[in-house]
Amino acid sequence: MAVKASAIITLSHLVDIVSTTRYYKLQSSTAAAPSKPTANPPSGWSKTEPTYTAGSTNTLYFVDCTVFSNATFAYSDVSKSSSYEAAKEAYNKAQAVEKATETVKQELTDYKTEMSTNLDSITASVTETRTELTTTT
Repeated sequence: MAVKASAIITLSHLVDIVSTTRYYKLQSSTAAAPSKPTANPPSGWSKTEPTYTAGSTNTLYFVDCTVFSNATFAYSDVSKSSSYEAAKEAYNKAQAVEKATETVKQELTDYKTEMSTNLDSITASVTETRTELTTTT
């Protein structure tokens, strides 16, 4: 007897991405980088990116959490925020320029004072010489 029909059924279960959320952690630059979180939501992390505070020496880290349709989740590796580091570096450079500007300003003020003193001395010397020439003739 010959086979007149055949059927193949393939079942598959697709897992889709439901959401991706970025979390931030701001901590001392001297502390070790934080570990990848293991809970969702992660403890000690924030959904809101903090702004740079002038003079801060902290480091900002971030991690992305991907939630899947089967209720599982996975975290990316922990990364250092390059924009926060750039803001920190820009602030430090601006402070250095401000300090250098103040130093140059003080040096110019000191030079002006010295020049004024020298000019007064020269004027006094010229006046004294003129007086001597006037009295001797």
